[in-house]
Amino acid sequence: MSDPLREQIAQALLVKLQGVTRAGGYNTDLGLHVSRRRKAITDYLAGDLPAVALFSGERPASDPLLGRGGTTHQGVIEFVALAVVESEEPDRDVNLVEADLLKALLGDEDLGTLRVNVRDAGSATDYAEYAPQGRGFVQLHLAVDYWWTHAAP
Repeated sequence: MSDPLREQIAQALLVKLQGVTRAGGYNTDLGLHVSRRRKAITDYLAGDLPAVALFSGERPASDPLLGRGGTTHQGVIEFVALAVVESEEPDRDVNLVEADLLKALLGDEDLGTLRVNVRDAGSATDYAEYAPQGRGFVQLHLAVDYWWTHAAP
């Protein structure tokens, strides 16, 4: 049995995040520390930064598409990419990481063989609270439009 579509989308997004390296044309090496585990900003080790955690967010209810026999749905899944940096200039580095996330995750309409549309749903940044440690973060929200059936949710 294959993974649910939501998990397949998460795995495809992870692969994209792992490609975020300076050698790959990005501003940072964020892709060297990618995880599905959400943890506190202060729990990251300095040697593991920059880092990004990807996790699922909300999935609003979806109505069946008309003319498809009521078994095909179009829905939206929210994913959140939380990236953490540590440097002398956390504000600057948060901006670089956010640019890398947008470039990596919004570059294509399809994720491998999955027919989806990944959209920017906003972001939030903060570095003031963690300024004594020289840390900052950006939380990027993604809305992923997808199509699913009762047989393969």
